[in-house]
Amino acid sequence: MKKKIFSLIALSALLTACGNVEQIKEPKVVMPSGAPLIALSNYLINHTGNYQIANGGAQELIAEFSAEEANIIAAPINLGAIRYNAKPIYGLYKTLVWDNLYILSKEEITSIEDLAGKKITSFGLGSTPQIVLETILNSKSVTCDVEYLNTVVNANTAFTSGASDIVISAQPQISGLDTSTAHVIDLNPFWKEATGLDSYPQSGLFVKISELDALQDALKEIDDAYNQISTNITKTAENAETISGGSFKKSILEKALDKCGFKTLDNETQLVKDYYQAMINLNMADKVGGKIPDEGFFLNK
Repeated sequence: MKKKIFSLIALSALLTACGNVEQIKEPKVVMPSGAPLIALSNYLINHTGNYQIANGGAQELIAEFSAEEANIIAAPINLGAIRYNAKPIYGLYKTLVWDNLYILSKEEITSIEDLAGKKITSFGLGSTPQIVLETILNSKSVTCDVEYLNTVVNANTAFTSGASDIVISAQPQISGLDTSTAHVIDLNPFWKEATGLDSYPQSGLFVKISELDALQDALKEIDDAYNQISTNITKTAENAETISGGSFKKSILEKALDKCGFKTLDNETQLVKDYYQAMINLNMADKVGGKIPDEGFFLNK
């Protein structure tokens, strides 16, 4: 009986200690411009003093992971896995952006086979655009001439200038284009056909694992703010325009937000693992750090 009483006292003390972790009220948040910035804008609008927009692309994000100074980093889903497998400092808290890839085409595309022999201009070499496109093409043994440019903006320019008749693009950038004579085709149905998976992850929110308990208040606020994207599109568009310094316009965002892939899925962890496996199956294991990360990587199971 004494041992049982002692155990209960010890457990109570442990729970009390865990509940008294001093919270980090103003975490440093780093994110790239684009959909991840928009995804976090409802949170950032109330925390304008401690965030950083990484305009330097993947190299700047890699430097942020290496510096280990940021509490929270938004980054491509495969980049977070690479960094964790190299050094398990940051884990995946949640996926911010899903299924935000589209075909812009001057001709109608109704099947994967319609892409056979075509020249396609894309972006995101070594990340989600390449993974999704090549998985789709390989599933039907379809061969294309694919050119990868540095950014989605470059891909869109190739389309609007007439340099390419078919490009892989994303929102909200598509909503800023004149697509009255173009076909806009969601890639997710093709992905589902090719893999049997309902969705593919693109950008994740990575949290310093040692600070997970101390960041609970901030993460709850981020979750609540993220959920407001779909419930108050106008306010989200206003906040994103402000946070982006006007790079994203409210009028465009109001048309694009429901197409950007902001959602929460119950089977997120499994979908992320399956996405990493798709990379490995394409002989791109190096783009995920050589293997699917262990369970310690998934912080919000």
